[in-house]
Amino acid sequence: PFELSGGQQQRVVIAMALAVNPHLLILDEPTTGLDATVEAEILDLIEELRGRINAAILLITHNLGLVARLCERVGVLYAGRLVEEGSARDVFTDPRHPYTMGLLRCVPRFGMNKTDAALQTIPGTLPALGEPLEGCVYSARCPMAKPVCRQHEPDLFAWPGDDGSRAAVEAASRPPDPAAYSPHHANPVGEGTRHVRCYFSAEVAEMPHMTPVLATSLEARGADEGNVLEIDTVRRTFKDGKKKLTAVADVSLDLRKGETFGLVGESGSGKTTLAKCVTGLLAPDAGSITFENGVLRPTAARRSQDALRAIQMVFQNPDSTLNPAWSTRSILTRAVRKLGGGKAGSVRAKVDKLSADVRVEPRFLMQRPTELSGGQKQRVAIARAFAGDPTLVICDEPASALDVSVQASILNLLVELQTNEKVSYVFISHDLAVVRYISDRIGVMYLAELIEVGAADEVFNPPHHPYTEALLSSIPKLDFDSPRRRIALRGSMPSLSDPPSG
Repeated sequence: PFELSGGQQQRVVIAMALAVNPHLLILDEPTTGLDATVEAEILDLIEELRGRINAAILLITHNLGLVARLCERVGVLYAGRLVEEGSARDVFTDPRHPYTMGLLRCVPRFGMNKTDAALQTIPGTLPALGEPLEGCVYSARCPMAKPVCRQHEPDLFAWPGDDGSRAAVEAASRPPDPAAYSPHHANPVGEGTRHVRCYFSAEVAEMPHMTPVLATSLEARGADEGNVLEIDTVRRTFKDGKKKLTAVADVSLDLRKGETFGLVGESGSGKTTLAKCVTGLLAPDAGSITFENGVLRPTAARRSQDALRAIQMVFQNPDSTLNPAWSTRSILTRAVRKLGGGKAGSVRAKVDKLSADVRVEPRFLMQRPTELSGGQKQRVAIARAFAGDPTLVICDEPASALDVSVQASILNLLVELQTNEKVSYVFISHDLAVVRYISDRIGVMYLAELIEVGAADEVFNPPHHPYTEALLSSIPKLDFDSPRRRIALRGSMPSLSDPPSG
């Protein structure tokens, strides 16, 4: 399996599940971590199999576009409760539970950019497993919560209808239920094809918006001060037996102060290899990398302390980069001492400021990474990257494995830090809507080459390079009325050791 691509591995797993002719196929995050084109191919395969084997499919995912494309019906879970269920079109176009509305507002819509609008986030965090809860499980985070919501848990009421509002009046006349008391019906209350666990479903359409601070303009972030990074015809090859694999082929690009450069492309196109060349984790075979008007040495071991401090990286999986034996405070303290120096008092103050900037609560500082949620771990990783006040941060899939609410908060955090610190980002991601949202310019890589570069709005609007057009057409969208025609890329990416001519 390790010799197969991610898409091929997923096909093998699906084939194993189909070997016994199942009546029910459970797909648990089947495309997480896959690039847009491979994800689209897996979805095509699932749709084809659904018609052929006549099996029911239960899809578990945090990708709402995936649900919109594949599912006829959808259920929304929160803290172990089904809070809304109905047809996918009804739930996504007219959400009637505050949590569903919050999730939909977290998703960056196609074409949305950070300078146009901020992503709406859901305040707070999920309750801990086993934590006694009073009333509605979502009341602590709900902007519409009323006293009755904190006193009695609502049932799963039919919608449209007035069962919820009548139940709210009746519940308000009773004394509050004790914490963790769950009197709700196991079965939905009322007749209908759609049900919502909320007393005030009729008011959800007017749910107030959160208004985070928007990003400033590129000029206000210091772009006029010149380039911080210049990559000139960088090449990197690897050996595969007697063959040479060209992972980065004569790539050139530049990055201005305060700018975000988005890098997209299929797995194996060379995005992460290029990023590692910039950080010094890999030495390029040819070409030069200039940072703040000075040519960088090839590897991190040969670079100055100032260069190491100024260029940092946020990795996709914080589990593999945060020491599981250390507390969060110890991890950040070591980063501050290594990158910034200072006396014990100033180091502690710097750690407290970093954690506050990324909204890691003080109670989490004494916990180990294994005790934190995915979003909290990624915030710690971001705080560590900013420990030395960097000039350039390379973000390699920093939010790809997170649910949409946590992803929105991480993206808003990166935008806020960039606005305050005027830091530059190279942002690598498979999620093109996320890249469009956070990036000022975008580069598209294919087979080790940079095939298209331009302002974010220009790259996402025609005319495109044919490969860019295929990538954009693969994005699953929350649009039921005008689905985008997908341009299928047939076959697999050519071998890096034997690239095609032309």
